[in-house]
Amino acid sequence: MDRRVVTGLSMTAFKALALLCCAVLVASDQAEHSHECEERSVRLCYDSYHHYLLAPRAEENPVKSDQDIEKQCREIKNKSSCHQRLARCPEEVRTNFSRQERGYEAIRDLFCDLKTARDYYTSLSCRDGAKL
Repeated sequence: MDRRVVTGLSMTAFKALALLCCAVLVASDQAEHSHECEERSVRLCYDSYHHYLLAPRAEENPVKSDQDIEKQCREIKNKSSCHQRLARCPEEVRTNFSRQERGYEAIRDLFCDLKTARDYYTSLSCRDGAKL
């Protein structure tokens, strides 16, 4: 057999193998993260931000220092690890959860504005817990 034919065949086989490997990697990555794009997982991810609103209720003194508020802001802006992974979900999944994304943005805006966050904590300290 002519050497050029053998080289051509081996190059074709190499390209086919490389393409197959890429396809397997892409498919395995999608399978690995597909559960993160399921409705239940996405809802739980967005729900994880509610602790910023609910946690102070269990405390004796919900008033936070400016440093605590700034720390919370950084945590929220960095986004949770599951929230970061949502960027890899298909566009239709992200579109279906645009309302939850707006909720995340509202929480971020609340805790990243120092005056607004202080007012929020002040309002928590003014309520009568026994009536709730």
